[in-house]
Amino acid sequence: MNLDGLEVLFYGLVFLIIAAFGVWMASIVAIFIAKNPVIKTLAIMLNLLILSVVILAVIDNAGEQAYEESRYQENDKELLIDGIRIPAGSRLVVEPQMGIKKVPDFSTFSRVEYLHPIDWKGVTVGEMERVVSQYDGHYESTLTTRSGNGTGGVVEVEGWRCRSDNDILWGVKNENGRKPSNPADYRLLECLLDKSAEVSVPQWPEAMKLPLEKVRYEQLGAYWEADILSENLPYWGKVYFDADKRISSINLSFSQKNLQGCAIADEGASLEWDGKQPDVVTIRSYVDLPEYCWGKKVVRPVSKDGEQRE
Repeated sequence: MNLDGLEVLFYGLVFLIIAAFGVWMASIVAIFIAKNPVIKTLAIMLNLLILSVVILAVIDNAGEQAYEESRYQENDKELLIDGIRIPAGSRLVVEPQMGIKKVPDFSTFSRVEYLHPIDWKGVTVGEMERVVSQYDGHYESTLTTRSGNGTGGVVEVEGWRCRSDNDILWGVKNENGRKPSNPADYRLLECLLDKSAEVSVPQWPEAMKLPLEKVRYEQLGAYWEADILSENLPYWGKVYFDADKRISSINLSFSQKNLQGCAIADEGASLEWDGKQPDVVTIRSYVDLPEYCWGKKVVRPVSKDGEQRE
């Protein structure tokens, strides 16, 4: 009979467990029937040691359980933390606390479930998640709000028609370390848009409307980025807006070829349009390109040496 390494280890552990159990049972019997005082003393000491180990294990497990349970708290009075109002009776997840007398630090909360939904910048919120980063005088916080009951409608947020039945992200970033003091300090970072959301491209010769699905704000560059709702469209991509929500550029990737008004025999081609050159579109493709696409002059992307690629 050939045994591999794991089987040998398994049978070895089983043997050791049985042997240890046998020694323990023998020590218990020895306490009562052993006539040799040395053997009886050793048996008593062995059982006291085992009992001590069990007690310490139970205490340690209870301590870990209490430590984890200290994460979940309920506030008995209204709180205002970094501009976020938390009415009494809300359930919060905070940093766990050590020690017997645990005083929860509500300022560390990472999640709150409101007893009754609150209004947050015009949005009805039942739950909120929070991520905070502080270092070298820098403060940054990101909030995720949701209705909590899966229902909701459409709310106007900073000029966007956001769906309140989906997660909405908010954020604040201060290089001077100043913490926010009210909801106005937070701005919209991301939301799923209502199905009716669309944008018209004013510089396009034909009436071109792009349906939008999701919008996000890039704090580093101070611009908006929106995903195009590609359902039933022969392309997908993104629309970029400046801080004032004016269209600055469009990036499209084609999923079909030889579109009406833009006859490119490549369903993998990509198109770039920049508002600074409204009469030109840059198309990346390895096939021959038409002179015009949707009324725009077609050019190929410029290489690093300043020449257009063939």
